[in-house]
Amino acid sequence: MAKYRQLFTEFWSDSFILELTPDEKLFYVYLISNPKTTQCGIYELSSRIIEIETGLNKETVEKLLHKFCESNKILYCPATKEIMVINWMKYNVPNNINSIKCVNREIARVKNKEFLKILYKKCEFDQLDVTSIFQNIVIEESNDYELHSPSTNNLQAPCKPVTSNRIRSNKEKVMNKKQKLKNKEEVAVVLKPENNFADSSDGLKGVIKVFEENVHAITPLVYKKILEFTKHVSNNVIIMAIDEAVSHQVKTINYISKILNSWIKNGIKTVQQVIAYQIQWANKKTIVPIKSFKPNGFCDYEQRTYDFDLLEKKLLGLPL
Repeated sequence: MAKYRQLFTEFWSDSFILELTPDEKLFYVYLISNPKTTQCGIYELSSRIIEIETGLNKETVEKLLHKFCESNKILYCPATKEIMVINWMKYNVPNNINSIKCVNREIARVKNKEFLKILYKKCEFDQLDVTSIFQNIVIEESNDYELHSPSTNNLQAPCKPVTSNRIRSNKEKVMNKKQKLKNKEEVAVVLKPENNFADSSDGLKGVIKVFEENVHAITPLVYKKILEFTKHVSNNVIIMAIDEAVSHQVKTINYISKILNSWIKNGIKTVQQVIAYQIQWANKKTIVPIKSFKPNGFCDYEQRTYDFDLLEKKLLGLPL
């Protein structure tokens, strides 16, 4: 079990975190950093232990568990006393053999099998190596299942997982994304040309509203950055960049600026050009098959070869 847990600096500027009370912020940090946490994001933790380690009373702990279940941040099973941090694997990707083996051992001990179904689908959606992560673990498919919040009357939590009768292939996902982009392109056809980037103040207000609803409250520095971008691209393009950042769960002005700067660098300044670029990117995207690790290699990389005679001459200062 790891002794350290990473916390992204953007955590404190997240729109959800900004609206929490001090007790709720403490509780959220505790959920992702307490000694019971695992690399798979599912762990067993009783409410009594939470009370002792946080200093919060029983009633407060129950309310907080219920709130975070309703906010779709965690899932909680009162029967097994297991907690699942829903987006854990997204920010703690097992990216080497040892971490994958560790996650595999941890999920084998998970009691609530519905949690495993959700974890499998999230790993598959994020295109992780589900074959290795879930090796020797059977995931049964189901048409529907429910998870409950920790309240005494077992209220149904609103965070129902999306299920299907079969596991979608990566090819199907790419095709669905292309179809969505195609639909966007059809809508863009009826839009007026956007040659004038100095949009009205009403348009800028729309950008600010979208930013505040999806990222966080506007600040003078953020306003200045957005205002600067309006000199180069339309307000609609800025909104599309915000949407792009939100879809990748990186809701920061720095990431939005990175997207816009990339588009501007590539000469993309209108809605039509953004959509065309996204379609082109989706068409180029290919699914890389999972390679098995070589027993004598470093992961799946080829070993380097060296000309030892040449190296010896260089070391001795001899003519090549």
